[in-house]
Amino acid sequence: FFTYFLLARDTESASLAIYYWLVLRFILGAPLEELELDVQLYLRQMVDLKKAQPAKITMALLQLVLNLMRHDNVDDPTRFYGKGLTEEQYHVSKTKPLWNACVCSFHGMLLTLLGQHIRKADFLVQKGHDYLAKTYVASPCIMLDTYLNGVSCFAAARETGKRHYAKIGEICRSKVKNWIRKGNPNVKHYEALLDA
Repeated sequence: FFTYFLLARDTESASLAIYYWLVLRFILGAPLEELELDVQLYLRQMVDLKKAQPAKITMALLQLVLNLMRHDNVDDPTRFYGKGLTEEQYHVSKTKPLWNACVCSFHGMLLTLLGQHIRKADFLVQKGHDYLAKTYVASPCIMLDTYLNGVSCFAAARETGKRHYAKIGEICRSKVKNWIRKGNPNVKHYEALLDA
């Protein structure tokens, strides 16, 4: 798609295609060192082309990668601003629904991966379990986000004994099971892990 959009001189769509490709590489487990270099390279190009929306959501991905690699926020790896996304941008993103959905999704992934399940579950209680799907229907992160939401909610329920966390976890597990019933082969391992 990227080449097609470039040939059509549609640099906005080409930038979004690159963002999707970068996110899919993250989801599929590309080495973070390589991913960091690619994200920085393409982010510079998006900025040079003045493609604000793709650049903003790519900044959120960069912040996630930097935190996971401990190249930023070593003192507090759950803080989601720094070298990739400035503190000002982090706060401004809260006023822009699409950008905020991406920031929240990547920050939520970080919280789950770092074992901050109660913080993630509290966020879901506040925002709703389907905040990403409601705001950013075409997000490549919806399935992973739903799975990690379930993981954090079940872990928070186990840790605190609070049923409302478990209820959100059940909603996430039901979504995964529904995707499987509809023929999605990419989430069967999510179901097995959420059932565990």
